[in-house]
Amino acid sequence: MIGYCHQAKDLRTFRLSRFLCIEMTNYTFQRGNFNIKNYRKIRGLLNAARNKSHF
Repeated sequence: MIGYCHQAKDLRTFRLSRFLCIEMTNYTFQRGNFNIKNYRKIRGLLNAARNKSHF
């Protein structure tokens, strides 16, 4: 699931298998100019760069 991480102050991809519980709220959000294709492209490039790094 893609969402805003308040701790990182950025968009993150969250693994649903790590959720302990969820709760419906009345909170709403503004999506803004979010584009899933651009997000996946940018994250894919970052992940590829990370995978090439060896320590």
